[in-house]
Amino acid sequence: MRIDKILIATSPGEVRAALVSEGRLAEVVVERQNAASLVGNVYLGRVSKVVSSMDASFVELGIARAGFLAGDDARNALSAQGAPARSRKAGGGPISSRVNEGEAVLVQVTKDAFAQKGPRLSTAIALPGHWLVYSPSRPGLSLSRRISPAE
Repeated sequence: MRIDKILIATSPGEVRAALVSEGRLAEVVVERQNAASLVGNVYLGRVSKVVSSMDASFVELGIARAGFLAGDDARNALSAQGAPARSRKAGGGPISSRVNEGEAVLVQVTKDAFAQKGPRLSTAIALPGHWLVYSPSRPGLSLSRRISPAE
């Protein structure tokens, strides 16, 4: 994709940018200063509490509130050394079999904090790029359907 124009508009507390390609809107980005988003950020956090009854754990990230890591989102939990931690099964089991209090775990923010709740976290790290998404915890290689073979 060739970007022809970048249009930028600012107002107090907000910046809007639009990318135009071949006379058509390709992408719009809105950034608000007072509501800085953490979504997509990757942190090496430490599990502060495991709550088996909720099938969840809370992870300290070094920000105001601890993040919430649900049991389903802790499937691919990695230890601080990058190796799958002790006998964790890909399919599930209780959260206490996947993470332990005091353990370092690599997480990505999937939903911002709101009200009195901390940010939602996942151990399935995904780093999106323009042409691909890097997912180090997933085996194999996946290609976008939007990529067409060279002719």
